[in-house]
Amino acid sequence: MTRIIATPQNADYGDVVIPEGVLTIDINCFNDCDTLTSLTLPTTLRQLPQVTFCDSLQRVTIPSTIKSDCNYGFYGNTSLTEIVFPDGNSYFTFENGCLYAANKTKLLAAMPALVSGAVEVPSSIETICMLAFSCCDKVTSAVIPDSVTEVYNDVFYNCTSLTDVYVGTTTDNTLSMFTGGDNLTNIVFGSGVQEINFWCMDNSGEKLESVIFGPNVERIAAYSFANSH
Repeated sequence: MTRIIATPQNADYGDVVIPEGVLTIDINCFNDCDTLTSLTLPTTLRQLPQVTFCDSLQRVTIPSTIKSDCNYGFYGNTSLTEIVFPDGNSYFTFENGCLYAANKTKLLAAMPALVSGAVEVPSSIETICMLAFSCCDKVTSAVIPDSVTEVYNDVFYNCTSLTDVYVGTTTDNTLSMFTGGDNLTNIVFGSGVQEINFWCMDNSGEKLESVIFGPNVERIAAYSFANSH
């Protein structure tokens, strides 16, 4: 067996160890396995599977062969509290509830069960991956520092308690950063922001009251704040 395509939804899973030899786990493979609490990935796997980890999963063991990537593998998981690297891993860093690339220039995912309150992205981060803070419903404010130049789509998707955001600089690849953040009220763009990108703040909710632009904003693209009120 080299590929896992799907798994039965009603099985009693508990702790699951994927056998050696598996090379691919398909997207959404374990997404509806509500009894799965622990998953150990094999050394034959080379990257984290996409949107694979169900909401009940509390612990995942990642071998040293798996490389970091922006593939939103932990999207929608609100129970995960432990990521284990049994043999060490030169590709990841797990710290303060967030999974980073090893050199901490890329933020891959934040764990909703571990991240809350005021969040400040580390100043070493250059890239924030798609859906990185998705479903972190206890996060109330976020600071994106000047070091971040690339923010992928829906970074704060469904962060329902998020009210205040500071964005330090212009970012690339950014669409709908705050979709589902129905309580977002204040956004501040720092002096490093020169352009507000197309669709950047789309669907930022209906409670947006204040947007402060820094002194260096030169362009606000069409539909930057579409569907935001």
